[in-house]
This record gives sequence, structure tokens and C-alpha cells, in this order.
Amino acid sequence: MAVNPSGQGLKRFLETAPDEPVVMLNLLRFTDGGQDSYERYLAHFGDCAAEAVLRPTTMRPLPTPETTATA
Repeated sequence: MAVNPSGQGLKRFLETAPDEPVVMLNLLRFTDGGQDSYERYLAHFGDCAAEAVLRPTTMRPLPTPETTATA
């Protein structure tokens, strides 16, 4: 499922904690050979990826229509 927050939801998210880091999670699905290509890309991305990706953190969800819907 793609997350497509509204402009207003993104603005609220950024206003609640402007000094906190922004975290991005990519859930990837590969076609035949795609994982090998991605691994070659990561080999060049190297230390930057390890530093940025492997930092455990606690996150709060980004508001989306699904998480802010009212009954």
C-alpha cells in the first residue's frame, strides 16, 4: 500500500516535531535479476547507507487518510 499523505497531513507532521529526523522505509519487491542490481547499487552506496539505514529509532506514524479517518 502506498502512503500518500495530504499536504495538510504532512504539514501537521512537520509542525509537531520540526527538529526530529525524518525516517524513510522502503519496502522493495524485485523482478528477476532486480535484487542483484539493487545489491550492486548498495555496494556503491556503501558506508552512507549503513550509517543512515542501520540507526534504530522510534517513529510515530505519518498522518494518512487511513490513520486519521473518523467513524
